[in-house]
Amino acid sequence: MERLKELVHYICDICKNESAFGATKLNKILWYLDTFAFLKFGKSLSGSTKYVKRQYGPVPQRILTVLEELEAEKAILIEEREYYKGIIRNYIVLKAPDEEVFTAEEKELINDMAQTVCRRTAKEISDLSHNAVWETAKNGEEIPLYAVLAVPDKITSKDEKRFDDFIMSRHS
Repeated sequence: MERLKELVHYICDICKNESAFGATKLNKILWYLDTFAFLKFGKSLSGSTKYVKRQYGPVPQRILTVLEELEAEKAILIEEREYYKGIIRNYIVLKAPDEEVFTAEEKELINDMAQTVCRRTAKEISDLSHNAVWETAKNGEEIPLYAVLAVPDKITSKDEKRFDDFIMSRHS
């Protein structure tokens, strides 16, 4: 859980100037980082292998505990404010994270994924994570990282377009 906490703190810091950075985007960055790292390196970047299905996509099982600890340690302040027709949770960084925890390659991946996610609206990025793996799970059910290795019986053109769009966004 310590690695997840360091990663959350680091992501909050690099995204601190994004006006629409909230819980949805934080969780998307974590999901995409961990699934990408699992596919590339065979392990998660956060150290978390347990995600659960929530309304807006997969969420690390221990995210609320991590955020509460960061706030208790006065590393971040969690602020809720109105945003369009709902509430957005903003994470205000109160002290700098320990960047030495991550390698240069990991930091590059984290920064790249954060940029990719933050360039889109929370709805756009949520829709991308609502794939066959997410749709198969029940709300609150665990989604193990290895589920990303599952291949649905039939890949639709919509699935291919979403995959292509995601890959292309990483190179633009």
